[in-house]
Amino acid sequence: MKEITLFLCLAFGLMLNSSASSYHLNESAIDRSFSESQDVSHLLALDISSHGPLPDGTVTKGGYLVRAFFCGWTGMHRKYIGTGGEKLGWYYCLSTCLGMFTVVGSVPVIVDFWGVIFSESLWEKYQDNPKFLPWLE
Repeated sequence: MKEITLFLCLAFGLMLNSSASSYHLNESAIDRSFSESQDVSHLLALDISSHGPLPDGTVTKGGYLVRAFFCGWTGMHRKYIGTGGEKLGWYYCLSTCLGMFTVVGSVPVIVDFWGVIFSESLWEKYQDNPKFLPWLE
């Protein structure tokens, strides 16, 4: 009991002596860094405000990736790109349920997300392809 009391007193004493008052934030340097930075928001062309393709009918890679990351288990990303359908959604839900018990079940969703990031040819394969695993072709 003496050891615990001594440890708590020591920890409390160290906590009282420590402070963050010596840290100062240089806001002008932060503002200057932001003003000199390069705008990269156009690289992914994220359009998450709409629930489907853009008004001109095109789909963006950013919209696909957002849907694949957050809603991949439902197959919503594939519906967005034009390969949807109730059957495909059930495949994704089933594979995610299997993924809870095994690693193998979540492989299609992981490959859908990371494959499109690293491979432009896979992005083209996914468009209007109704197959569950188009990356095996």
